[in-house]
Amino acid sequence: MTVSLHILLEGNLAVSEVVEPTRPSMVDLEIQKKVDAIALTEKLQNVAEAARISGVSRQTLYKDRRLLNSKQITRLN
Repeated sequence: MTVSLHILLEGNLAVSEVVEPTRPSMVDLEIQKKVDAIALTEKLQNVAEAARISGVSRQTLYKDRRLLNSKQITRLN
């Protein structure tokens, strides 16, 4: 739920909309983990080290990076 607040010049507060915040889904978290691992690989320039730190296999990291670079992404999970 988001809340839009408007402070009026007289110091009054008006609420125009209230919307609940959403939690990321498990799929969103998995995809974010993979994107973070790919970014770490680029930063370190070392796939084995990035895989170890990220907790994913080198093979998975190579596959996900290849999919991301080819722009033929249908699934990263």
